[in-house]
Amino acid sequence: MKKVFFCIVSTFYLLTNATAQTNSPTDTIVSSTLNGTILDEKNQQALPYANIITLNNGKGTISNEHGNFTIDIANLKMNDTIRFQCIGYKIKELTIERIANNAPILLSENIYTLDEVLVLGTTPDPVEIVKNILAYKDSNYRTTPHKKQVFIRERSSTEFEKYKISLLKNNIEELNTDLLEKGLNSAQKFNLSYSDFLGNHYQKIDEEGKIKHKVSPIKIVKLQEKEEEDNMDGLTDSFSEILNNTQDNEYWKLKTGILSFKVDVGESQVSIGNVEKEDTINTNPTDSLINDNISKEKKSKKLYNTYMYDANQFSSLNNEKQWDFLYQPNHYNYKITGGNLVQDEQVYIIDFTPKRRGEYEGRIYVSIETNAILRADYKYAKNKTGTNINLFGVGYKQSNFEGSIYFKKVNDHYRLKYLSYQSEYSIKLNRKFAFVKKQKRKFFDKYINKIKFDVDFVQKEKISIEKLVINQQEITTDEFESYEPKEKMEITYINQFDENLWKGYTTITPTKQMKEYKKLEE
Repeated sequence: MKKVFFCIVSTFYLLTNATAQTNSPTDTIVSSTLNGTILDEKNQQALPYANIITLNNGKGTISNEHGNFTIDIANLKMNDTIRFQCIGYKIKELTIERIANNAPILLSENIYTLDEVLVLGTTPDPVEIVKNILAYKDSNYRTTPHKKQVFIRERSSTEFEKYKISLLKNNIEELNTDLLEKGLNSAQKFNLSYSDFLGNHYQKIDEEGKIKHKVSPIKIVKLQEKEEEDNMDGLTDSFSEILNNTQDNEYWKLKTGILSFKVDVGESQVSIGNVEKEDTINTNPTDSLINDNISKEKKSKKLYNTYMYDANQFSSLNNEKQWDFLYQPNHYNYKITGGNLVQDEQVYIIDFTPKRRGEYEGRIYVSIETNAILRADYKYAKNKTGTNINLFGVGYKQSNFEGSIYFKKVNDHYRLKYLSYQSEYSIKLNRKFAFVKKQKRKFFDKYINKIKFDVDFVQKEKISIEKLVINQQEITTDEFESYEPKEKMEITYINQFDENLWKGYTTITPTKQMKEYKKLEE
């Protein structure tokens, strides 16, 4: 996203397909959308995540990472007003007629000096303010049973810089060696995908304090790079049959060096160990096991469940790694650079940079009265990275992370309005593996079959998630329990972006790259 705190260096001029050829400001716009770009007035940098609201009907949207926005103005009039607001900037209100002149929307910065925001006339300790964010977290961001309509956009790219799997041994007669070698090396070297999800998200806290979710999709659109050839289909069928024929006194193990893992085998399912997430979302609670022959819809369901889980961990401030500057304040330098009025609430503006053991730099807006974060924008500081492991032929390095989040105060607590984060990491694997079948015996278990292969690959992956909460309402526990999500998640697969697919819906404006995206020909 390449933003410095809450601004992105990028300038795109206003484009509009609104029906502007009207004779009077009171004429009704029949059916159209208005596109534009929001910039910082001083430095002409794009302003991401600004709120755009039509005052006539309360409909709104948020500018994307490049400051671009698209808002539905169907059935409005040319003299109807649109409000533009961004934390740290003065609110601007313009009529549709004034906006439709092909000029960017310029917002001026609105940061008070420190003397103007001091409550008791003495300079507060920014470290104490940061510590209070977590101290008051549960009361400020309390989770009551609720239903919210959300729009989630996911972008991901995967690239293998190196990929080679060599089959060293196969004495399972049912597995064709040529097919096995072809399948092991059939991974696509580069893949790019975009996914848009609009749906209702139900949430509650159970008696043990765990967050429970249910998801009801309204519409899902997916653009994906050319799909890899189905070299694995026959191999998967053969392997599933072999696993399902495992007898009660037999078992499988995955071995690498001195390490080994027992593989639990059941009909149409494989799992290693008993690892599971405590906070997992399923559109159907019974659909939680991995099936080798799972459909594209079910695979996507699990993927969206993961996105929901990760976004929830980020917005709840529970991920200590992502919120290191809150959990480890002694690793950072903090400075109160001024103040601002946000949603009629006085806030401190605090900038932070890492010390030797810190990782992030950024800016947070903290309520003076409640100690709640209203907005945060941060990223890895220069020459800083996340987890970096390189041991025994296994490597993992997180080379980039950028996050932004915005909360809106409702009554006496705060609700998520928008979040985005992107991460970039690489995985390296250079080890030999063996998949071994054994038979249980009294003293030494009997060896039956083995597949042994040598893995050597380096994979780079970039993931970006954006989540916009369109509306939210509190529900009762009974309403949560009574809702039964549909088993099937229908997805619209497309080869090229089409704005008409989301006409009439509240979404995040796609980037220029996404608009120009076209799936490779088969």
